[in-house]
Amino acid sequence: MTILNFEVKTYQVLMGKSIGVGFTGLNYAAATISCKGPANEQLLIVFAATQAQADAGGNFTDLTGKRGGIVAPMSSFGSYVDILRNEGPIYAQIDSGAPNNLNLLKTGPEPVADTAK
Repeated sequence: MTILNFEVKTYQVLMGKSIGVGFTGLNYAAATISCKGPANEQLLIVFAATQAQADAGGNFTDLTGKRGGIVAPMSSFGSYVDILRNEGPIYAQIDSGAPNNLNLLKTGPEPVADTAK
């Protein structure tokens, strides 16, 4: 198993009725977010209309091309955009470990909020 981690430097959102993605089990998406790293690494987050479509779509990993993908339900789109807009630094993980290829988006360690003032 090989894992590639990189800091996300830019992201691009695409939204449309039927964006062609060609994932196994999912040919079209309602939206995508492309997260790019400093050496042109890419984590592509593809948003399916339903949870069932997201589950069938799976993930993909191409470590040679420094690319990986996640299929998520459209209901989680706002959460991904919120993290990308409001947190930092943000990291992506591309994992070649079969069968699940744990590709993900994550923040760095953050302090717990101090609510007692």
